[in-house]
Amino acid sequence: MPCTKFLKLTVLSFSFGIFAHPVAEHGLMRRDQQQHLASTESYTLVNSTSGVRPYRKYMTTNATSPKFVIERSGQAIAPGSLFLTLSNLLGTGENWQGAVIMSSDGDLVWAGPKGATSNFRKQTYNNNPVITTWTGDGSAAAAGGASHGYGQVQIYNFQYEVIQTVCPTATDLNIQFSPGTTSTCVCDVHESYIKKGNIMLVTVYNLTQADLTSAGGPQDGWITNSLFVEVDIETSKALFVWNPLDHVPISATHESWQHDARLHSEASSDKVLYTVFNDYNGDFSTKNPSTGITLILDMPANNSKKSLQPYAYILDPAQPLPALAEGSYQLIHNDTAFLGYGVFPIVKEFNLRSGSSSNLKYTAHFAYENYTASSYRSFKFDWHATPCAPIDLVIAAVGANATTGGNYTAPGYGSGSFSGSYEKTGYVSWKGATDVTTYGIFAQSNGSGDCVDTGYFFDKKGFETAFEISTGLPSIQIVAFDGSKELVRSSTTAV
Repeated sequence: MPCTKFLKLTVLSFSFGIFAHPVAEHGLMRRDQQQHLASTESYTLVNSTSGVRPYRKYMTTNATSPKFVIERSGQAIAPGSLFLTLSNLLGTGENWQGAVIMSSDGDLVWAGPKGATSNFRKQTYNNNPVITTWTGDGSAAAAGGASHGYGQVQIYNFQYEVIQTVCPTATDLNIQFSPGTTSTCVCDVHESYIKKGNIMLVTVYNLTQADLTSAGGPQDGWITNSLFVEVDIETSKALFVWNPLDHVPISATHESWQHDARLHSEASSDKVLYTVFNDYNGDFSTKNPSTGITLILDMPANNSKKSLQPYAYILDPAQPLPALAEGSYQLIHNDTAFLGYGVFPIVKEFNLRSGSSSNLKYTAHFAYENYTASSYRSFKFDWHATPCAPIDLVIAAVGANATTGGNYTAPGYGSGSFSGSYEKTGYVSWKGATDVTTYGIFAQSNGSGDCVDTGYFFDKKGFETAFEISTGLPSIQIVAFDGSKELVRSSTTAV
C-alpha cells in the first residue's frame, strides 16, 4: 500500500543491509537515537561548445541552472535569494530560459516554466508575500523585436501555485499592434507593480497614428505609445489609463537610457529618495560605466520649484560595466544596494554605510559577458516557500565501488565519497523549498504496511542531495524537515 501522511506510526523492527534499528512508536525518534548518513551535493556541470555558459544538470528534474562565478569581499551580505529572468540576446547564452530563484552560493532554488519572462520579483498581494512574473503570449513573446512585448502577469503564492493571472486585453484597451503581431493579453515586459488596494500598475504599448512634424517626421506618422495602466488584479479590467500623448509633446520626447526608477518615502514630507539604474549607454559604440544613482527629490509643500540633488553614485571601479540596456537598482534595508546590470549577466551587492560608493560586498556572474544572455532586472529577496509540488526522488546504482564504499559515480550525475557497504544512491530535491535542513528516511517492512521512521537522516546539500542507501530496503519515502518540523513526505519509491 502507498505511504500515508500521518504521524502516529506503528512499532516495527526490521533489518536491512547494514542497518538494524528499532523504530519509534510515535513519529520521529529523538535526534540522539537517529543515525546520520553521509550526503553530498549532486549535479553534473555541462560544458557546451555552442557558446552556452556552463550549466548544472540534475538527476531529479529537467530544469538546469547557470554556473555562477562568485566573488566575495568577506563582508556579510544581505539575507535572501536572487531572482533572475534568464534570457538569450545576440546568441544562445543560457541553456535554461525563464524565471529562476538562486541562492547567493549559486545553487538552484526554483525554476519556472521555460519561455520568455521578465520582471520576476517578490511583492505583496492580499497582505501575503507572493512572487510575480511577466510571461510572453502569442507572437510577441520575443518582445516583437522592438524592445517591448505583450503578455500576462502571473502571481504565485508561497506554494508556487498561480493564484491570479493579470490579462488586460487589446479589445478592452483598444490596442493596435504592429503588423504581424497578435496577443490575447497586452501587459508589457517592463513593469508589473502591485499597489495598495490590490491594483497592478503595468505598461502597455499601443501603435498610434500621430503628427510627427514637430520631431522632423511626417504628418501622418506612427509612434509606439507607452501607456501606464492601473488594472484590477481580480478582473484584469483597466481602472485608469495614462496616455503620454495627452501630456507630453512629441518634440519633448527623449531617450535617456535609464531603468528601474523608484521613489522611496523619507521621514520628511517634502523630500523623497529617488533611485535609478543609469545605463548611460545608447548603443554598442559607447563604453560609459553604468551606475546606480540615488537622488533626493525636493517637493516643497508650497508647490514651489522642485529640484533633484545628487546623493550617491554606486560603481565598482575595478569592473566598470557599460550596460546599454536593461538593469535594476534595489535598495535593501536602506544600507545595501543590489544592482543587476541587464545585458551584462552580472549582479553586485554594495555596502551603503561604509562611506565609500565602491564598497563592494558580492559579485556573481551567471553567463558570458558577450551580449548572448541577460536578466532584464535582478533582485534579492528574503523569500520563504513550501512547494505544493512533491519531493522528487530517484534511486540509481552507484557504480563498481558501491559494495566497498569509497568514491561513487552515478551514470553522468556527479561524484563523491561515501564509506560503508551500499548498493544504491538516492537523489532527492524539492524544487522551490527554501527552509529544508535535513531529510529523513521512512520505509515499509517487507514491502507492505505503513511507512515508519527508520531512524536514519541526512543533511540537505545544495539543490539536489545524493545519499547512501542499501538495497535491503524494499521501498522508501523521503521526509523533508526544517529542524525538527516535518514539512512534507515524498511518494513511495522502490529501492
